[in-house]
Amino acid sequence: MNKINRDTMVNNSDNDFLGLSKEQALSLCAQRGLKGRITMENGQSFIVTMDYRMDRINFHIDNDVVVSQKRG
Repeated sequence: MNKINRDTMVNNSDNDFLGLSKEQALSLCAQRGLKGRITMENGQSFIVTMDYRMDRINFHIDNDVVVSQKRG
């Protein structure tokens, strides 16, 4: 299991995910030791847990493109 550390969070901007395809965004998450989660895709919201995790990025996808992201 990959561990996230403070340096990873400081050196890598979460905004790097904006504009990527869903596949690219999830791949970049894996490269950075993060978990990616799709919370909305093409207007459809998904049921998710409300726990906050610093090692997770939540994505809103529209037409296979990341249009917003939020850590947690």
